[in-house]
Amino acid sequence: MKRVAISLLGAAALAFAAQPDVTKEFSKNLPLAAGQRLEIEHSMGPVSVRAAAQKEVSVRASIEVSASSKDEAQKYADQIEIRVESTGSGVSVRTTYPDRNGFRLSGRNTSFSVRLDITMPEGAGLLLRNSFGAVNVTGLRGEGDIRNSHGRLEFRDGRGTQRIENAFGETQVLGNQGDVTVSNGNGALTVMDITGSANVNDRFGKVVVNRIGKGATVVNANGAVEVTDTGGVTSVTNSFGSVTAARVKGDLSVRNQNGSVEARGVTGAADLTTSFSAVNFSDIGGKVTVTANNGKIMGTKAGGQVEARNSFGGVELDGVKGARVVSGNSSITLRDVEGEAYAKTSFGALRIERASGPVTAENSNGAIQVSGAKGAVTARTSFGGITIDGYGGALDITGGNGSVSISGASGTACMPVTVRTSFGAVRVALPASSNYDLNARTSFGRIQSDFPITASGTLGGDEINGKIGSGGCPLRINNTNGAIEILKR
Repeated sequence: MKRVAISLLGAAALAFAAQPDVTKEFSKNLPLAAGQRLEIEHSMGPVSVRAAAQKEVSVRASIEVSASSKDEAQKYADQIEIRVESTGSGVSVRTTYPDRNGFRLSGRNTSFSVRLDITMPEGAGLLLRNSFGAVNVTGLRGEGDIRNSHGRLEFRDGRGTQRIENAFGETQVLGNQGDVTVSNGNGALTVMDITGSANVNDRFGKVVVNRIGKGATVVNANGAVEVTDTGGVTSVTNSFGSVTAARVKGDLSVRNQNGSVEARGVTGAADLTTSFSAVNFSDIGGKVTVTANNGKIMGTKAGGQVEARNSFGGVELDGVKGARVVSGNSSITLRDVEGEAYAKTSFGALRIERASGPVTAENSNGAIQVSGAKGAVTARTSFGGITIDGYGGALDITGGNGSVSISGASGTACMPVTVRTSFGAVRVALPASSNYDLNARTSFGRIQSDFPITASGTLGGDEINGKIGSGGCPLRINNTNGAIEILKR
């Protein structure tokens, strides 16, 4: 049995005794009326409380003491009191120990513990204070206010509003029909099977929250957080630990620092923030907002628009309903975007594949690739090439110090094309039946065309103005220090 040892000649100290020199038993019963409360004040030993269908409080205590002699142990045990008294609010149980200043022992290795086993009416309230011992509460049907320190705390099968606190010990809250507020410090924390809401706070320990009926608020520091199967709004704040949230029936908000974030199966919107680590999300029903620093963002399947901001970390999104992404010093990849796609980065490649709406791609010091776009495309970069393979609307392309390649126009409607670049070739592949008003200009390069052009100027010179087919749709290409090629697809 775990003991708390205190040297009565000096400061308190913890110790363990293999066999007690003295064991004493105590018992007492007192009635507790409906609507009243049981109050327990205890220390230096475990407390077990079980609520049952009865009308009285039954207290059983086991006192164990070890000392340098059995006589001294007996004297000390005789002065330990278990006070069970009726009060105006209900029943009070209090454990008192001898005054260390008034009790002198010849030995230095004195250890003692008092174990309380209490049965109470299940509908009564409970106020419990304990330290240096485990606490176990089962079947409470009234409101509870339970606080412990330096020991494990377990609460099971409750009903009503519960407030539970612990420090320097693991805490488990396993089943309550009603709301719970749980805090812990320097120990792991588990909260499960709550029909109401859960407000959870911890530090220096892992937090697990599972099956919460009406939403959860979780705050932790220096430990991982796992939240699954929650209803209502779910909010998580953490630092120096990962956060995982799955199967959230409602909106989800995560604020993390120096730890990764993973969100899966959220029916509502998701707002996810972290720093110095990655963010992953999948199967989000609503809008997604992601902010990260120095970590990669990856996401798949979002029913609403995704707004992502990052620095010094790549962004990769797949199967989302609209995307607006701003990153720095990292790559961006967007695939299968239903709706508008906007992406901006620097010092990294930018790729957009299969967007059903208009596309805007802005880059600095990196290439741009757009393929399978069904709408208009606007692309701008410097010190990188631009490749467009598939578009269904107007093109507005601005490059610098890189080549431009355009192909894959879809449909027969007029899709104006404007290209500006320098220090790189421009190649534009058009359908054979194209009709454009062409204005092409370059310096230090030649202009070549697979199409017959009704032109003013000299074909192959520095500038051509003319018609491809019957004309009517603008095609403007302005290059510096590079060739221009107009090709038949």
